[in-house]
Amino acid sequence: KPGACLVNTARAALVDEDALAAALKGGHLAGAALDVFSIEPPGAEHPLLAAPNVIATPHVGGNTFEVAIHQGQIVSDDFARLLRGERPRHLADPPGWASVNFAAPRSAPSDALRAELLAHPAPAVTDLQRGKKPAPGTARKPAASQPPAAGPAPAFAPTTGPPATPDPGLIARFRALLEAFCASASNDAALRAAAAGKDLALQFSLPDAALGFHLALRGERASAALGEPTPPAEVKLRMRAAILDGMLSGRVNAMQEALAGGIAFSGDAGKAVTLTQLQPELQRLWNAARERAGDLSGLALLGAEAATPRDLPA
Repeated sequence: KPGACLVNTARAALVDEDALAAALKGGHLAGAALDVFSIEPPGAEHPLLAAPNVIATPHVGGNTFEVAIHQGQIVSDDFARLLRGERPRHLADPPGWASVNFAAPRSAPSDALRAELLAHPAPAVTDLQRGKKPAPGTARKPAASQPPAAGPAPAFAPTTGPPATPDPGLIARFRALLEAFCASASNDAALRAAAAGKDLALQFSLPDAALGFHLALRGERASAALGEPTPPAEVKLRMRAAILDGMLSGRVNAMQEALAGGIAFSGDAGKAVTLTQLQPELQRLWNAARERAGDLSGLALLGAEAATPRDLPA
């Protein structure tokens, strides 16, 4: 009703975020308090975060001392039951307990079971992301059938396959694009202004193109170059070249790609948020360099059979 405050600490799908932003901006609602968002964490440019009459928490509303103690007690009690040979009380697959045998080697999954598991939706942070189709180029592929190895078998065979032969011309054009982008980023006044007060280095690894580069933001200075930074970067990101292109051009949402398994991340998560804050400037520089890069239409197929980020060590 007019003048009301909306509180959502349950599920993101309960609220139409665009309609809520409009109701807050238009004065229909007095305010909102939110613990859940359609994409988590929401980007710094999210309209609800910019609204002065919104209180937001990063999906931690349930992180109370009481809940933490209760959950820990549940887990420790069930581990104690396992050690005594008893059936745990909390099972994700109760019928499967009948076939559990800790004294026998773990059986290898059949091709049918592997295909069924890989067909499941990718991991999701919010209920709005469940069931979404993977972004192009990030779909999980079933592993080739492998004969059982001697001794206990692994849960799943590796998902890597023989790497495809890369197109040398495409690799050269993409390398030239990275070099042009790095040169622009190192000399751009607007990016330096946006980087004011920030202190971090980001390292991007692109295993399918066998390339990588880094972007350092130190105070009002920005520098970028191919290769690894010295000292090591605080944030490391690993992805396919096509995903980087989509992320920096604005066609791909980085958070959704990470949830779908297309981006492997390690490092300081707090500092990684800086990437979303600089997205407008990085997108401008990338698209300007991309216009001069030539034909990159085959980028999505580059190394399509090579290892994806989820197969690579962090």
